[in-house]
Amino acid sequence: MESFNFHFPYDKEQFIRQQIVLWKLQSRQGSRKQRVNFFIAAAAFLALGILAGSDDGSPNPFILVGILFMLYAVFSALIYGSAKRRYIRKTHEVADKYEAMDMDCTYEFSEEFLKYTDKEKAVQFRWSMFTYYTI
Repeated sequence: MESFNFHFPYDKEQFIRQQIVLWKLQSRQGSRKQRVNFFIAAAAFLALGILAGSDDGSPNPFILVGILFMLYAVFSALIYGSAKRRYIRKTHEVADKYEAMDMDCTYEFSEEFLKYTDKEKAVQFRWSMFTYYTI
């Protein structure tokens, strides 16, 4: 039986866009929501500490907790930003490396298998692996 081959040339810009989409999907898993929740909690504790403040000069635990939540949220945002910059820089390095290697890929579809090949790897999947999936 004949097989169908599809050859795709490497596109650096598309590779970078795909990696940034992957970053957004992976980082959305709760880190942004967590930072926002910590900012809200910090604001609530600080407001509660100011409203419940006493005139005798005793320390207020609500203000301390609010400051700690605010510090955590700020440091978390800084770490997220530096991790994103590092990821994008590494993505550009890998994209340049693949461009220098001329990283074209080929998909081969036959009656027995699906095969993927490029300069780094070759993977072959038998159709029997996909018995639980239908199209």
